Amino acid sequence: MKKFEAAQATWAKGCNDIELVKLNKEHRKIRMPVKQNKENSTWSLLCKSLMKISNKHQWVLIVNDNTFALLENLRLLTAPLNYTRNYYLGHPVQFWSINYNTGLAGYVLSQGSIKELQKRLNNDSCITEITYLNQEDFYIGKLLSTLNIFPQDTRDSLGLTTFHSYNWYQEFFSSANYYRMSIYPVVCCSSQSITFQATEADKMYMYYYLLYQLEVFHDGNLGNRPASTPIPEEQVWKSFLKERGITKDYVSAEEYYKIWEDLVHDPVEFLKEMRDKKVDYR
Repeated sequence: MKKFEAAQATWAKGCNDIELVKLNKEHRKIRMPVKQNKENSTWSLLCKSLMKISNKHQWVLIVNDNTFALLENLRLLTAPLNYTRNYYLGHPVQFWSINYNTGLAGYVLSQGSIKELQKRLNNDSCITEITYLNQEDFYIGKLLSTLNIFPQDTRDSLGLTTFHSYNWYQEFFSSANYYRMSIYPVVCCSSQSITFQATEADKMYMYYYLLYQLEVFHDGNLGNRPASTPIPEEQVWKSFLKERGITKDYVSAEEYYKIWEDLVHDPVEFLKEMRDKKVDYR
């Protein structure tokens, strides 16, 4: 839940609607596909969620809870596309001669594709069909292929990858070949990237800060803007003197120092007094 809550507080704020599909963690421990007919299989849970999607949604992004998505870039990708047609977008890979979009990078279904799936399926077939316990991404790709809906090339105009299955460190610095099953050549990384893994919840907050809140100075000559204060700077020391019963409009530096010296004759006791009384000497 921590990752889901982090996503809600960061990148997912840009979603029109969010639905959490809880999967059994035990299922994720099994690496190879295992055929099952259980209501709580990952495919069954995803299938039932897809059956509930209404026509108000033009595009549906399906991601794991450790995925960070840049929805602005996703909207850029889908803007020229007709959502009523059949689109299945993500990072295409091949396994057991089936082309599908890996769930590690997330994938996108258009309204047209979802309608075709809903025609093909119903709530009963979500559990009666042979399902793959830990590879719902593979199974949805297999079903879509029977409807002549296949993954498409989502690389940008420079041939750079936009849907990433791993975190930034692995994408940029690792020499391991993580993309042996990829259909298209993987070259990192597009300036219009859409998804990558955040791994942990705290990384989502860090990425959100770097991508949406950190401001890089480009031009201008006014310099940094100072933080706003509740009262003018000159009034701060005047308010302090007034609290001490001193009504002068001006005191010398020596007098001001003496006032503080008398007040803070015992630093330890002074700090204790501030904590106990929550005195504000701003």
